[in-house]
Amino acid sequence: HDRGAYRSIPETAAIFSTFPSPHLSFIGGIADQFLGTLLLLVCICACTDPNSQVENKLLGPPIVTGCSVLGLGVSLGYNCGYAVNPARDLAPRLFSAMAGWGSGVFTAYDHWWVVPVIACHVGAVAGAWLYFILVERNFSEGEREETEPVNRKTEISLPRMNMTGPGTNYLQYANIYHQNEFTHPPPPPDHSANHHPPSGTQHSRPHTPDESKYQPVRGG
Repeated sequence: HDRGAYRSIPETAAIFSTFPSPHLSFIGGIADQFLGTLLLLVCICACTDPNSQVENKLLGPPIVTGCSVLGLGVSLGYNCGYAVNPARDLAPRLFSAMAGWGSGVFTAYDHWWVVPVIACHVGAVAGAWLYFILVERNFSEGEREETEPVNRKTEISLPRMNMTGPGTNYLQYANIYHQNEFTHPPPPPDHSANHHPPSGTQHSRPHTPDESKYQPVRGG
């Protein structure tokens, strides 16, 4: 370091975590982190919303998020390093405290470390709610139906009777036959003396694939 101190606060400690500039007050830092995180969440919600017009859902959100962070850094970074993410500030601050900078990284500037942690959380929640109230809930039902995936159950279609040629088999016709047995049950038996069952129905036998009615119809 130009002052001859390798572990000074905030000079070299600012490599890992954020500290306010001399012109920024404590209340101003809270407003800065709140506004920055709010704007970041609005951008993230906009590019990840299923109703958005982002063409490439795979590359669009990362590019929009990166450009949003870049814009926030250019516009608000001079104040206090634009943490806009508690994980980006708290974990490196713990590391610097254990790596030789000591507890001063937490006590400096009136315990500045609470600002990136608390203000960023509140700003993130406020940004998500702001997007929901102003944008997301105003989408019409028709627009939602066009963008939301429709979950439809796969319908099992029965084979048609006129299916012939290669690819047809006796199971298709057997399924139709047994379906008719369920949908059109046979009439109750008539036990009167004058009733004679038609020929061929006295004894039932199981259906086999060798029967001619189960064979595919071949053109000829």
